[in-house]
Amino acid sequence: MIFFENDEQEKAACAEEETDSVFGKAAKLVILAAIIISSLLGALSYIISHTAQASTTDAPSPACQHENGTFTPSYTREPDTRKKVLIDAGHGGFDPGTAGPATGIAESTVNLQIAQKLQSILEGQGYCVMMTRTDEDALAAGKDEDMQARCEMIKRSDADVFISIHQNAFDGPEVCGCEVYYHETQPESRNLAVCIEKELAVIPDAKPSRGVKTYGHMLTKFRPNSILIECGFITNPYEEAILTDDAGQMRIAEAIAKGVNSFFETYYNN
Repeated sequence: MIFFENDEQEKAACAEEETDSVFGKAAKLVILAAIIISSLLGALSYIISHTAQASTTDAPSPACQHENGTFTPSYTREPDTRKKVLIDAGHGGFDPGTAGPATGIAESTVNLQIAQKLQSILEGQGYCVMMTRTDEDALAAGKDEDMQARCEMIKRSDADVFISIHQNAFDGPEVCGCEVYYHETQPESRNLAVCIEKELAVIPDAKPSRGVKTYGHMLTKFRPNSILIECGFITNPYEEAILTDDAGQMRIAEAIAKGVNSFFETYYNN
């Protein structure tokens, strides 16, 4: 116990003690506030850093886009080493090609539908895919200009493989079967043609294949590993039903994709 000589000393001591208590409480509050702010800043820094890391390390594979007919990754964090496939859906717009006698559907529409299914399959397997057209329109207002636009796109691209999708026609309904063509000036393209024709030929219930042939189609002459596929005869009633059916188109697209995989596994050296 502390004894004071008079009341004034006791009052002064009490006042000093009260002041010390107030300052002590204030100091504690300041320290507590500093701890809370520091914790909040640390948490915020953690969230920002991990969000940035996730945006780079967990980002999906770049989608293949094209600019002036060349493959261009949507971002360029690192070089895109995926195999590149350029798919051409034949005809389009003012140029519908042939048509199915029973369905009336234009060849250009069937070409695009199969090409889009093939695109989806190949992209799902890790390929970088580019399309000459993605809708019903042609690439230009006239046939010559349209073909020139496709040729320029093919020449500027760095595609490992070029595939042009078409449907065949004949005056009579009896002719049927797929055909795969490569340009006579690109003999190395035959390997790709053989791989794809082999898969098309074994589609369940498919008509007998008409084989692999050379043909001087201008779109297949600019790059190695370029082919044109006649998936079947749309003028044949049996094949028309398959070519215009969603499931039938998917079987064709899956067979082409298998042929592409076989080609890269067996023949292609990157």
